[in-house]
This record gives sequence, structure tokens and C-alpha cells, in this order.
Amino acid sequence: KECTNEWTEAENELSKKKEEMRSTGAEQVLTGPEFKKYIAMIRNKGNVYKTKRSEMADLRAEVGVLARTADILQNQYNEVKTNHLSNGKRTRHSWIHRHSRQVGDDICC
Repeated sequence: KECTNEWTEAENELSKKKEEMRSTGAEQVLTGPEFKKYIAMIRNKGNVYKTKRSEMADLRAEVGVLARTADILQNQYNEVKTNHLSNGKRTRHSWIHRHSRQVGDDICC
């Protein structure tokens, strides 16, 4: 009789635990090999995340360098444009003529 009471109490406790699991949204309890597989999957996801985060940091740094380079080039272009306009209205033709004459002198002599 005492064993049946213990058995009934254990069954009641088991049904309470199952009800608690259902209310928390847990569908099943993982056993040893399943749990190890789950942990390996979580570790893999963590490693992938760390790799992607590192790649993103590298790309952000590269974007900063490229933005600074673009600024420098834009400033240099504006300086050349300003100097070109302030030195008089030189045409592209005059620059080409001067450059080709210089190249021709280098080839001939």
C-alpha cells in the first residue's frame, strides 16, 4: 500500500512537471547526446557570429579609409581646378599641345 501511494505521488509530480514544461513552451527535454549536439550547434553559431563581426569591423575601417581618400582627392581636384582657372583660361588643347611637344622632344633628343 505504501508503494502504491509513492507511485501515485510520483505520477502526480510527473504530470505537474509536464504541465510546467508545456506552460513555459518547452516541448521536450534533451538527453545526453542530443544536448551535446545542441551545444555544438550553439558554439558553431557563436563562432560564425564572431567571424562575421570581425569582418564587419574590418569593412567599417576600410570604409573610413576610403572616405578619407575620397576627401583628399576631392580637395586636390578643387585646388588644381582653382589654380588652373586662376592662371588664366588655358584650354585643354594648349595643355595637350604643350605635353605632346614635350614628349616629342624627349623622343627626338
